[in-house]
Order: sequence, then structure tokens, then C-alpha cells
Amino acid sequence: MKYFVRFFALCFLITLFQPVSAQIDFPSGSSFKYLKGNATTTTPAELLAATFNDSGWASGLAPFHYGKGTGGTVLNDMINVYSTFFLRTTFTAQNAEYLKTITFSVDYDDAFVITINGNVALSKNAPDILTTTALAPLNHDPGTIETYTVDATTLGLVNGTNTISVMVLNLSLGSSDILFDVQMKGVPGPFDYNSSVVFSKPSGFYTDPFSL
Repeated sequence: MKYFVRFFALCFLITLFQPVSAQIDFPSGSSFKYLKGNATTTTPAELLAATFNDSGWASGLAPFHYGKGTGGTVLNDMINVYSTFFLRTTFTAQNAEYLKTITFSVDYDDAFVITINGNVALSKNAPDILTTTALAPLNHDPGTIETYTVDATTLGLVNGTNTISVMVLNLSLGSSDILFDVQMKGVPGPFDYNSSVVFSKPSGFYTDPFSL
């Protein structure tokens, strides 16, 4: 009988500390609404906000590029015309309260800013002041996917639909290339044990069944 009790207690603990299902799975090559930087007088802060109305924007698949890269959406008219463009779409989060981090895998040229629900999640090689005519301060070549881990608790994630917005910047107006694609993944963190979890029986060996 004592082995039965120990087995029962072990099963109970495994169930108690089983990770809660939570997930973000946003693949590369996803569909975005996009806007060219010369097609608006709206500020980047507004374009990256969670509530911005992008219903009039065109739609396309990542990667967004010209000069390098294949597939996706080719921005043939960008060179010598506009230095930035903006992307917006939505993704689904499950049990968002259990997500501790989000992993971004990004292929880019030359700079970008990503917001989640209007909160800045990741900024690489972007200037301090963002305008629709801004330029990346340094060159960054595409072709190597770079991975970044971000604190998910700062992003205002909600269960269900969330918004991702991106500003992509080129090195110069006459730059010969640009590229952007992103993948996001979120998995639940470890169970946070605290003193609110208590047992009605002390630890030890028992020969008779009991209820917890």
C-alpha cells in the first residue's frame, strides 16, 4: 500500500507542475500589410501604434526586399525614392499570462524597430529619432538570421489577437538593397512555485489511503 501512496503522490506532483500550454508561433514568410515611407505624412509613432487603422495598406508576404533575397514582396521602386517602409499584422497568443519571453529570429538590412501592441519589443541599428525619411546609421547585410530573446511581460500581450508592427530603414536613399523577415516564438516559462501551494498531509510514508 505504501508504494501505491507514493505513486499517487508522484502523479499528483507531476500534474501540478506540468507546464501550462501557452504559445506564440509566428513563422517567417508571413503576410503583412505594408506602407512605403513616401506614401504618408503620419509619424512613425502613430504608424507603429496598436490601434492604427491600416485598412488602406497593401498586402504582401515577407521577405520584403530588393537587390537581395528571393520570394516574398519585391520593392522595385524603393531605390532613390523612399528610405523606410512599415509593416503591420496580427498574431495569436494562448495563455499569454504564462509567457515569460519571446524569441525573434530576424533577417534584415539595414535596421528595424518592432513593436508589439504598441510597445517597443526590439530595435536594431535604428536612429534615436524616427521619421519616415530616417536612415540607418550603420550598414547591416542580410543573409544571416539573428536571434533575440525579449521579455514578454513588458509587451501587453493578451489572449487571442495581438498586433505586431515594424519599421524598416535603409542605409541611404540610393542603397542597392534592403531586406526584412521575422519569425516569433513564445513558450511558457517554468512553473513559479510559491508558498500558496500547500499540502494537507506532511511528507512521509503511509500504509493507508488518504485524500489531499
